Amino acid sequence: MKKAFLIVILTLLFSSLFSQFIFADNELNIILDGHKFELLTPHTFKANRTMITADSGLFGKIGAEASYDEAKGKLWIEGEYSKVELTINEPVIYIHRKYDFTGIPLTVEMDVAPFIENNKVYIPLRFALESLDMIVDWDGINKAVLITSNKKQNITPVETPAEYKELGTGEIPGELTGWVEANSRERGIYFKILNGKTYILICAGEKPTGGYSIQLDGVTMVAPGSIYITAEVISPSPDMMVTQAITYPCILIAVDDDKISQVGGTIDGYSYNLPKTTVDFEVLDTVKMTSDSRLWDWIQKNVGLSGIAFTRIDKDVYVYVGAGEKPTGGYSIDIINVIRQKPDEAYVFAVLNNPEPGMPVTQAITYPYAVIRLSQESITNVHGEIKDAPKTIKSVGAAISPEDITDISLYNLMDEKIKTYAREEYAAIAEAFNNARIDDSFYIMILAGNKLTISLKDGTTIQITSYGSETNIVAIKSGPDGKAQSWHLICPEIAKILLSEIK
Repeated sequence: MKKAFLIVILTLLFSSLFSQFIFADNELNIILDGHKFELLTPHTFKANRTMITADSGLFGKIGAEASYDEAKGKLWIEGEYSKVELTINEPVIYIHRKYDFTGIPLTVEMDVAPFIENNKVYIPLRFALESLDMIVDWDGINKAVLITSNKKQNITPVETPAEYKELGTGEIPGELTGWVEANSRERGIYFKILNGKTYILICAGEKPTGGYSIQLDGVTMVAPGSIYITAEVISPSPDMMVTQAITYPCILIAVDDDKISQVGGTIDGYSYNLPKTTVDFEVLDTVKMTSDSRLWDWIQKNVGLSGIAFTRIDKDVYVYVGAGEKPTGGYSIDIINVIRQKPDEAYVFAVLNNPEPGMPVTQAITYPYAVIRLSQESITNVHGEIKDAPKTIKSVGAAISPEDITDISLYNLMDEKIKTYAREEYAAIAEAFNNARIDDSFYIMILAGNKLTISLKDGTTIQITSYGSETNIVAIKSGPDGKAQSWHLICPEIAKILLSEIK
């Protein structure tokens, strides 16, 4: 009896000691900015890391908000300056800086992964808090996690405008002339540091006439070393007298700061100077559109839309690109490209094709559209632009074949022949003419430069003249029946010939 009693006593003693050991091993104190904080839910340890639940109350205490997407197994913790992304059973954390407009998150590998236990999401305390710019230390003696708000962090509020000066043509430093010229023809935002200043060039790209300008809406210091530009292109008013030649409007500004490492922004709502990656896409035919009733119902709701809409069905993103209402058939939409500049955003480039001349088309109102599929789970937003396909000599049915050409000659203003082209040169000139873009804008009706005459086998002649533009020409096509057609064309290849001096 005494032995049995002794065994019971020892058992209770060991149980008590074991419970104390367990309690001691699991003991944890949270000290936040010098004050003790009690977690609302139990913590645990894994791989020598303190693991807390998403609903422990700690994140709310520091001004952050945690949310869990059960379908994707992702946990998001949003703080004042960062948004942290974690995935169940993946030892990687992605830190999205709100004022880093590259859109590329910082990737940090962890030695422990978030997990689910008893229907609770557990995450590593240190990695999560440090990603939110908190300072985390461990007091081994008192078994305490010491958390300090990083109040000294040097983050500039987004509302801080950057001081700048817009430079006129005569104020551009000589060292920048070549850089400006090299970048001025491509739409975008460029920057260069020189002599203690950061120079920012905002370009609108190619425009068919003069009269276009850039309006600078904002120059913002979004973080130390990071400037964000917002600008828009202003078109000439209908009654404005403008240069009838291709122009490349841009503005140059100077910021008195040589510590700038990033410059980006938007022109007319589209982002530039962000890393671009091409997104694979599939254009869906009718069979694939109708194979899923959810997709087909969504498409039918968007028929008639002029613009871009998107939806997610299961793991894929579907994008509707519509041209709105058209008076006949024969219209179509081509998807030129899809790019991604932010991990969660895609931008679609599309063109609207008009019916070819003489094409038999349905004489009824139509609603041309295209639907594409993006197999990208990370994309949550889709933008884009739909442009009319540029009209060319080829697209209006007026193209010529090198085999039909009998002569190409160049004449000066005195109508004196100064060059006859060899047959092997016909193909290049014919190609330039056929691909010339038709410009519907007005032009100055003067002769300046040489005249190019192309003669065809059927008696047709094409006279191409210049009014002094380096890019634009005027072509008059006269048939053997006396009928004539004229076009104002953008064709720098032939414009160069007309303005060159032939000896």
